[in-house]
Amino acid sequence: MLRLSNFICLYVGYLCSCVLHRYCFCHKPFFLSIEPCNVCNLRCPQCPTGLHLYQRTRKTFDKSLLEGLLKEVENSVACVQFYFQGEPLLAQELPEMVKLAKKYDMYCIISTNAQTLDDKMAARLVDAGLDKIIVSMDGLTQDSYEKYRVGGNLERVLCGLQNLKKNKFLKGSKRPIIELQWLVLRSNEHEMKEVKRLYKHLGADRLVFKKAQFYDYATGNDMMPLNERYSRYKKVAEGKWKLKSMLHNRCFRLWSGAVVDVEGNVRPCCFDKGGEYILGNLYRDNIMQVWKGETAAGFRRQVFAKRASIEICRNCTSP
Repeated sequence: MLRLSNFICLYVGYLCSCVLHRYCFCHKPFFLSIEPCNVCNLRCPQCPTGLHLYQRTRKTFDKSLLEGLLKEVENSVACVQFYFQGEPLLAQELPEMVKLAKKYDMYCIISTNAQTLDDKMAARLVDAGLDKIIVSMDGLTQDSYEKYRVGGNLERVLCGLQNLKKNKFLKGSKRPIIELQWLVLRSNEHEMKEVKRLYKHLGADRLVFKKAQFYDYATGNDMMPLNERYSRYKKVAEGKWKLKSMLHNRCFRLWSGAVVDVEGNVRPCCFDKGGEYILGNLYRDNIMQVWKGETAAGFRRQVFAKRASIEICRNCTSP
């Protein structure tokens, strides 16, 4: 009931801010994205982590910090996403992190490239009570798959899906929901019809086609799909591209939750890859001090005043 009340307060405040153009903010976060590990085992060409663009010492999220954080927001946060920049399964403590969140009855999601999703890890995740796992698989052949998932092995993904399916069956569990995520690219768009036919046989419960984000979209990118239905971008002039959607001076995602990285930094959203807009740090302050602090308030006001003035917002499609 307290979480429902918080969501209603969130939604009403957001609508009032949009309509009245005034800062109406009195709620607590409704979701959190937690970064279990800050490194990755692949080198995806549009991922800052895979390309090693930022120098970060390998680290996993501190369990004592996580426990204190979850306890503080137990009456407001309904969902925890255990992923940000790094590959979550590289944190061996990940199932224990999920168990901790489930202790507070929070809905838990993981997004993974499944390269290390062996039978043991699959069993641990099912036992932990994980609600949903998003498995990235962007090709039906090794050739199409590794065009984007550089350094990845398609066979490991397929084995990971079967490991999850098997352990769910053995333990009589319907969880986690297995969502196969397909990033639509020029290299794999010709395989979309076939993956629609096969995804349940591969072990997934759902299939989601995702539009790829490109940092160098302004002059186009060779990986953009030819079918513009599955592209975030459209051609507007000779050699020039732009986002299809308009950039409105609002952001519901920013209003409803935040990202916490392994260093304890609270970031406004998942687009702040380089930590340019850090709102605070949980080793210094608690989440509510950061959430309602002046830095966070100033950032939200800037989004509602002129979102396009913020670098990380210019390539975002969140409404």
